Amino acid sequence: MLSVMTAIGDDGGLRRWRLAAGLACLMFGLPSVAPAQTRAYCHITAIEKERLPNAVQLTIRADGLMATDVQSSHFFNTEASRAGQWERMGRRITEIPIRITNARSRVGSIANVGIYPVSHVEVTVPPDAPEGVGVNVNIVLYKSAVTREIRLPGDRWNFWGGNEPPPYISIEMGQDRRSVVVIVTSDRPTPTPERRRTPSDPEDRTLEVSASRGLVSIYALDADLRDLVRELSAVTGVSITAAADLERTVSMSLDSVALDDALDCIALTYGASVSRTGQTVHLADASISAMADYRASEIAEIPLRYLSPEAIRNSLPDVLLGHVRINGGRNSITVSGSAAIIEKVREDVAKLDKPIPMIEVCATAVDFDDSEDLNAVIRGRLAWQGGLAAAGTDLGDITYSSMGPDAPDLQVLLSALIARGRARVRSEMRSVVLNGETARLFVGREQRIAAQFYDFWSEDLTTRIMTLSVGTSLEVTPWTAGKGSVTAAVRAEVSTIASRERGTGNPTVAQRMTDTTIRLSDGETLYIGGLDVDQQGGVDRSVLLGGIRIPRTRGASASRFGVFVTMRTLPGSTTARDGASAHHKG
Repeated sequence: MLSVMTAIGDDGGLRRWRLAAGLACLMFGLPSVAPAQTRAYCHITAIEKERLPNAVQLTIRADGLMATDVQSSHFFNTEASRAGQWERMGRRITEIPIRITNARSRVGSIANVGIYPVSHVEVTVPPDAPEGVGVNVNIVLYKSAVTREIRLPGDRWNFWGGNEPPPYISIEMGQDRRSVVVIVTSDRPTPTPERRRTPSDPEDRTLEVSASRGLVSIYALDADLRDLVRELSAVTGVSITAAADLERTVSMSLDSVALDDALDCIALTYGASVSRTGQTVHLADASISAMADYRASEIAEIPLRYLSPEAIRNSLPDVLLGHVRINGGRNSITVSGSAAIIEKVREDVAKLDKPIPMIEVCATAVDFDDSEDLNAVIRGRLAWQGGLAAAGTDLGDITYSSMGPDAPDLQVLLSALIARGRARVRSEMRSVVLNGETARLFVGREQRIAAQFYDFWSEDLTTRIMTLSVGTSLEVTPWTAGKGSVTAAVRAEVSTIASRERGTGNPTVAQRMTDTTIRLSDGETLYIGGLDVDQQGGVDRSVLLGGIRIPRTRGASASRFGVFVTMRTLPGSTTARDGASAHHKG
């Protein structure tokens, strides 16, 4: 070895010397120096959960200063924020990903939360983490939520959109930078955690257990469940055990019942599971939090036909959230727990998983040459008191009225006017939608315009090609309980380009819009008026449209525009569900 070490000259010799030195360390047992850690890092030590009156608080704790990174485009519509469209910034998400770039994990890969609206927390190390430093913390929600606030070093966002319903998300770094607090505000009251009574003093407890002719009798007052299990095992001669962490205070009275019935009653009343292995019976906590609980539990898959697994899970009581998992690929839910819990969930799912009603929405947009023709169509057919129900806006009135169910003479009159060229069908839609889904009708055109925008990020004016939908749009979202009526949310909007701003050339869009909710009999026709849009061309004079002066062409048509909407529940919706279709022409 020494001869090799003295043969040092050029760079190659130097490399041979290093190799020889390494061999010497191996031969003579000398300690070798490990490569030094090039990055300072901390450890994720805990993920804590706390139930608040109307929210869930999660705290990610570390033993050092944390460096965080979030993708703002996941939480917000960043393109809308660049254009200053603050009302469109909200984005609903079901996962909250936070990366701790300078940390390693000392917690498990899954942290169960099980408090609505938070399901669990996933902790993983990304494949591109240098030297294993970097942790992805992903908070999974039961229901999609919109982010209200992010207050992290280098990432500060605020969005308080008044129209966005809860749940809401708030993320903030602690002042010591050793914790990240995530608060998810719920859209329903958060139940307070169950408080179990502790066994009273031995002198105040009562426990009497007896067995005769295969039947047992129990009288317990503030007794420890584990003591009850031991007494049952002693008087029956059956090996009955209870998990060490099964802490319950029992007060009950049973007279001459079978042992199996008594055990099932105890399990159902006090949230325990019963497992039988040969001649041994074991009681454990029904919520699976330890291996002993898992061995004592059962598991079952419940397939679904009509509703989604998410809808079923969110329809069940919050106390079952820890027992139910969704399986989207198989359109089913998986339930774990005692046999009694599984059977109860199965019964409740059977009541909820019913066929979804199908509703046919037919909308026809008709342009009349003369207002007298329109009056001839609707005269005498408006069913609501006063003829028209006006939904007033600051820019004008959009009117609604029912025309009665199944008006065949209405179709005959419309067909006659169309045949004589006094009316034209601008657009026609026939759509079959699920209960609570939306059917849309648009009459008009899409116009592309080069416009200047102020970019709030770069603080500069930029030119973009924007697409404007100019015309009349209608959205109908119907609901029915199958009792001969249909309730619908109707959104009507009419828009037109009124002028262009001087300097920037940006268009000024005149709009009239209204939202309303109506109830009609099945098959009844709804008339919507006040959706006129003047055709534009060369400017000669102007007319007052909803309070905004809009240029009008010389000799412009004085036509009237009306939309007729009919909604009816389809018979046999269970078979129509897979064949849902939509037809739109115009």
